[in-house]
Amino acid sequence: MSDVLRRCRRTWRRLGVPSDAVASMTDELDGDLQSARADGISDMTMVGGDPDGFARSWAASRGLVRPKWRIVSTTVVASLAMVPGATMMLAVPLAATSPWFIEMVNPASAMQVDYTTRRGSYSTNYLDLPMWVILTLYGLAIAVGYAGALLATSAWLRRWSDPARLKSLSLLAWTLPFGALVAGVTARAFDQAWGRGMVDGMTPLFTSWPTVFVMIVVSAVAGTRAWAVHSERRKLSAQPEPVAVLA
Repeated sequence: MSDVLRRCRRTWRRLGVPSDAVASMTDELDGDLQSARADGISDMTMVGGDPDGFARSWAASRGLVRPKWRIVSTTVVASLAMVPGATMMLAVPLAATSPWFIEMVNPASAMQVDYTTRRGSYSTNYLDLPMWVILTLYGLAIAVGYAGALLATSAWLRRWSDPARLKSLSLLAWTLPFGALVAGVTARAFDQAWGRGMVDGMTPLFTSWPTVFVMIVVSAVAGTRAWAVHSERRKLSAQPEPVAVLA
């Protein structure tokens, strides 16, 4: 068995093509490859230089490929890829209030901030960073998280030769910023309500803003993946009839 034929069989198995269809397509492709060799055409040239892509398009044209949901795994991969960006965002306010960081950068630029509650008052030093520096750091953190989520999702779905990969990425490129915006606004509202509850001496009935933010972003990624798979399956089922790729 040639390397091209072996790669095509592996791709069909990854796509979940039924075993009987894999056997039939293997025999048909093997015959075509042998005919091509007799005419002086190499196996790689016969499949356009991309055995995996050839196998995917051939199986999809025959209506044999239905993308698997993989919602949980895709959501986990995308969420983990956003951790570096989220860590950078959290590091900005933590560094601004860190005595060690303030002493290392410029102690003269620190300002005193007083906080007063019903339970007493306290004060802390806060590094007075220029607004453009803060916005630049936050923008960099957002870019790292955004690009990381898209690249990790693409690599994960490519590993499985997922036919809904491009659809998932195109939708995620739009829904991820919108979901992050909604998550930020909602988390801010929860955080303010949590602060008011603490001042009034009441125990809040909800969690802090990081938990709210993560829940909304994760829901956005999971919903995007579910919609992409649903759309891809509906498109495949709407095909009038299989179209042969090989003559």
